[in-house]
Amino acid sequence: MHRFGYSEIEGYIPSDIMELMAAIDEVRHSDSIHRMEYPNDYLSMESVSKLASVKYTNAIGGIIASDRRILEIAFHGTAPVTAPRRR
Repeated sequence: MHRFGYSEIEGYIPSDIMELMAAIDEVRHSDSIHRMEYPNDYLSMESVSKLASVKYTNAIGGIIASDRRILEIAFHGTAPVTAPRRR
């Protein structure tokens, strides 16, 4: 992740922008603490979000598969089966 060097900023920074930056920093810090305290929960949420991303991206392309099948293909290296084209 890129670290922004605040010394690169020239001039005045509006207070509302500074408040937003402080709030973002606070959320990041809180998130890192929660990740250490609840690693299994975060891994579970990450898996669910990856599955949803693959599922709905495929659905946009007209590919429909069960959650189990998507897990096998996307996370376990199972080869997909190509269906014959309909005429």
